[in-house]
Amino acid sequence: MTLQFSHRIIHCLILVAVSLSTRPASHAQQPLAEQEPTARIADNRTPLQPAATLPAPFQLSAEEQRRIDLILQHWENKTGHIRHFSCKFYRWEYQPQWAKDAWSQSVARTVSEGMIDHQTPDKANFQVTKFQVLQGKGNDGKPAYHAEKHLEHWICDGTKIYEYEPRQQHVIERRLPPEWQGKSILEGPLPFLFGAKAETLKRRYWIKELTPQVKEEIWLDIHPRNRQSAVNFQSVQVMLAASDFLPNGMRIVRHDGSSMTFSFFDRTANSRRMIPHVSDLWGGKYRPTIPAGWKRVVEDQTGPVTEKKRRLLPR
Repeated sequence: MTLQFSHRIIHCLILVAVSLSTRPASHAQQPLAEQEPTARIADNRTPLQPAATLPAPFQLSAEEQRRIDLILQHWENKTGHIRHFSCKFYRWEYQPQWAKDAWSQSVARTVSEGMIDHQTPDKANFQVTKFQVLQGKGNDGKPAYHAEKHLEHWICDGTKIYEYEPRQQHVIERRLPPEWQGKSILEGPLPFLFGAKAETLKRRYWIKELTPQVKEEIWLDIHPRNRQSAVNFQSVQVMLAASDFLPNGMRIVRHDGSSMTFSFFDRTANSRRMIPHVSDLWGGKYRPTIPAGWKRVVEDQTGPVTEKKRRLLPR
């Protein structure tokens, strides 16, 4: 599997994994570009360590560890029953390494809106419906954004991931590695948001509780324990609703200093109206359609990705 393919899969699976998140309705009513989270957690970046097991970035007291154990077990018990889930989301991406000044370092470079539909264990549909790119500071002193027409769209059917590329009018088909096919999406890079297993979390991550900045929430700071997990991200902060232990938000921090912050709303889990239609037995919403005038492209992943390894197929 190529590095490029791995990163694309990871990106897709991360977005699916965070689908059990929701923000209060008041967030959804604000203009998209003005819905930045009220608080962001500091980077505190550290380089990757060569050791197989990475050192803990913090120390917990015995009482703090007991509380983490209780939170993780309750998290597992509360979310393990979910089989079908959909939601809408807002996403802010920060790239301070490309910023020209202090002002642009503090604002989101891109602001997105979209939807996620997930069926356990391995099917997902992720689609961005609105995407805006920072243009600079407006006359009112607020960030000015430009809407882009070419939007992300991914579908995973359990064995393959399909990526829509509007600019080329291609639907790119990439087969999942054999070890991932037919398995839960959460056995990938981020196994701690949907049906998370307490023992898995403790084995793979250093976890501590943060002081929540929103009432009725539980905030967790999560860092990889091993190099394999650390390849995908430096740290993740998760904001859980104390009522049902479903995340209200999440922030993913990368090693280059960039980060993604998510807020989710219109959450639906295991509802009667989500009973699969007959068409779902043959793929349904998890089977891609090829728009008129587009081409289906199968990408060979046995070596480096090049245009020569792409095969155009009939619709």
